[in-house]
Formats: sequence, C-alpha cells, structure tokens
Amino acid sequence: MPIRDWQIIVGKLLAATVLLWPPALTFVYAITFSILGDLDFGPLPAATSASLLFGPSCVPIGLLASSFLTRNQIVAFILGFAIIFVCCTAG
Repeated sequence: MPIRDWQIIVGKLLAATVLLWPPALTFVYAITFSILGDLDFGPLPAATSASLLFGPSCVPIGLLASSFLTRNQIVAFILGFAIIFVCCTAG
C-alpha cells in the first residue's frame, strides 16, 4: 500500500476533528439569545472548547479498540464505549 500506518491514523483523527466543528456554531445561538434576552457568556467558551476537545480525545480510544484489542466492529464499539464511559464517570 502506498499509505503508511501513521498517515491513516492522522487522517482518521483529522476527519473526526473536522466533524466536530458544529459545536463551534453554537456561538450563533449565543448571539441570538443575547439579542433577545440576558445571557451569561462565562460558561459558553468553556463548554464549546470542552466539546471540541472531547471528541478528538475519544477517537484514539476507538482506534485502540478497533485496531489492537479486537477485529470485530461491534465488540470494538462496545469496548470503546465502555472505556470512554469509565473514564468520564471516574472523575
């Protein structure tokens, strides 16, 4: 194959990151709500940046489950979901 393994991994990570830009569009809602009423802008940048960073941090866990832990896609999904769930509820 002309593509190296690291290029596939970086491509999957970039593709997942591009798909996560819609949370950044929530600023349009924030501007609309601020025009219509009183909006607290404090939590908005933190929530948006957290949602933009959470997705790309979940992609390597899914890649780990599907590449190294199992070959079955359904089992990889369940393992990836379980690992992410445990990491999110442990804190």
